[in-house]
Amino acid sequence: LTRRIEITLRNEGNAQQRFDLSLTADWHLEATLNTEISPEVEPFGGETQIAVLLPMPYGLRPDLYPLTFKATSSDDSSYFETIRLTVNIPETYLVEIDDVDVSGQTFSGGGQSSTLSFEVTNRGNDDDAFNVSVSTDSGMHAEVLYLDSGRTAYISAGASENVTIRFWFDEGTHGQRTLTVTATSVESNSVSDSGKATFSVGSQGWIELTAGAPKELNEAGSVILELTVHNRHPTDSQWITVDVRPGGAINYAQVRVRSQDSAFELAVDERRVIGIKVTASETQLLNLPQKEMIFNLTVEVKADVDVDETVVSVTMKRIGAEDSDGGGSKSSGIGRLIGSIAFWLIGAIIVIVLILVLISVLRSTSRSDVESSLDLGQYMSSMDASYGSMPPAPAIPDAPTVPVAAAPVAATPTGSGAPPLPAEGLPAGWTMEQWEHYGHEWMQQQG
Repeated sequence: LTRRIEITLRNEGNAQQRFDLSLTADWHLEATLNTEISPEVEPFGGETQIAVLLPMPYGLRPDLYPLTFKATSSDDSSYFETIRLTVNIPETYLVEIDDVDVSGQTFSGGGQSSTLSFEVTNRGNDDDAFNVSVSTDSGMHAEVLYLDSGRTAYISAGASENVTIRFWFDEGTHGQRTLTVTATSVESNSVSDSGKATFSVGSQGWIELTAGAPKELNEAGSVILELTVHNRHPTDSQWITVDVRPGGAINYAQVRVRSQDSAFELAVDERRVIGIKVTASETQLLNLPQKEMIFNLTVEVKADVDVDETVVSVTMKRIGAEDSDGGGSKSSGIGRLIGSIAFWLIGAIIVIVLILVLISVLRSTSRSDVESSLDLGQYMSSMDASYGSMPPAPAIPDAPTVPVAAAPVAATPTGSGAPPLPAEGLPAGWTMEQWEHYGHEWMQQQG
């Protein structure tokens, strides 16, 4: 705000005069005169008004600032007059917040939150801090981020600080919504300023999204839910991006935008069919908590100048669930009965097989024991047949101790493979038949 100091210039001479004007002042004041040469001033006390202009720039420190005004006769430079002025600049608190332009952007209700920065500038001439608050239209919410109790740090005169605001919109919100951010001086709570941002929310009518028929998923695999996107802008093509919010379906299936439909361009008045792919495995369908569940999927399209969304439905049925007409219940009961019977039959067969295997093993073991007994008996009968008629070997006395070895005597040979008879002949009580069979043992005992 520019201030003016009026100075009256009087001509005390006896002829009309013009005066050259000058002003000397501290450069911080940026002071100027409204003219450098006065108009013609009538003699004998004629007057004119000269203005000193003080633009009062932001951040001008509080102080006393001197000014010197000089008027010099245009006809005679030796004739001049000077006056001195003092400008008192007190402490001043002032704040400014600029508006933020978000035109050309479209926001959707129910989507993720976004952030926006507002610049808070200290336009006073002393350090100051500011309390920041927000207000919004219905269907919109906002909060101040990163400030301690909503207050900025102290900002130097002429400096600024960016304040971050997080905002979001309720689902189903459409139209224009305004966010207002207000900063109030801590040093002088009567000083404040506000900045605004106006948002286009929801469909503006330039893009139209229409849902197709609902689909049913009752076996492992996928279904495609179709929607139609229409560019209704009269002059501009639009770049379209597609997103889907699966809601509760995310717990039982994979939901995604068909790959070729995630982003594309639509010419003026062009339509395109897009697809949302819902895929469920057999396990997921078996584990549905209810036999039939309907899920609503929110599909959102964002264009260059608009946004739109709609809901498509998919019905998921649990595999093996009972039919609502009762026939399925009967069939399911018969199936369970057949399954139970088959289970018990298989169990009985397994038990019978195990018993047969056990009996076979026991029989095999018994037969081996009998055969072993028969083999031993046959062996004993054979031995009796071979040696039963032969007298047993006589007792073989210990060999006597001979102090001096006797001279060797040639043993008497025998036939039939028996060892040679000792020099003294058969041992006492032996027969030749016994010698032929047991002579080797006697010879070994005699050394």
